[in-house]
Amino acid sequence: IIAITQQALWGRSLDYCARNGGQNINYSQVIREGLHAEGTAAFFTPAKWWARVLMNAPAQGVLPWFYNNVLPLGEGFVLKS
Repeated sequence: IIAITQQALWGRSLDYCARNGGQNINYSQVIREGLHAEGTAAFFTPAKWWARVLMNAPAQGVLPWFYNNVLPLGEGFVLKS
């Protein structure tokens, strides 16, 4: 839950930073504006949670397989170069 909230805060912070041609991020202001505009849904909803879980789960399952099974296929060539 914390990671999902942090991702939402980071996205809102980047939008805040880009305003008026660029400005420093004031996180407390970003949080206040988000809560004022959307309430807690600005940072956490079940839909946001599921989207993050479904985006990250395939990568977590595939990356170890890729590193352990695919990358070694070219290792000999690289080591001989």
